[in-house]
Amino acid sequence: MDSKTYLILAAVLVVGIVIGYFVGIQTQKKVFQLGLQKGMAEVEQKYQTKIAKLFPPAPEPKEIFSISGKIKKIEGKTLVVEEKTYSVNPFEDPKVKQWKVNITDATELVKRIEKTPEEIMEERELLGSGEALSSFKQIRTDFSDFKIDKEIIAESESNIKGKAEFEARVVILLP
Repeated sequence: MDSKTYLILAAVLVVGIVIGYFVGIQTQKKVFQLGLQKGMAEVEQKYQTKIAKLFPPAPEPKEIFSISGKIKKIEGKTLVVEEKTYSVNPFEDPKVKQWKVNITDATELVKRIEKTPEEIMEERELLGSGEALSSFKQIRTDFSDFKIDKEIIAESESNIKGKAEFEARVVILLP
């Protein structure tokens, strides 16, 4: 064989090795990804049972009379409030629920503000050291103080479990 034939054979051999290398790398990546996904699914399933035993879900309340959350929208005299309920399982995302809180003329609107150190000391003297003290007080406020992204607590006269809208007895604007 002459040198030209050897050169062509060498070129074909090099091209074949390069193509084989890249095909092998791509196949290896796919096989690796499939194996990784299968392994992660097995581990996830195995540990989810352990997590469920360590962090059993909290029992659902029989009745609900108040909610707390962030005002997302104000529609006339209705506050659209987003409530987040966190699970006892730290690996679970919080449950998000939207409520429509209707404000009527009978609804008491209050704002929670921090007491001054003097007010706290005065209350301590009146109650004594064994009583629990709050560092906040509540004062009446206007509906105009309620703004989007403010945190509130809304209370109802009746059980609101299973509802998405209710008439508020009291709405407390949080600091």
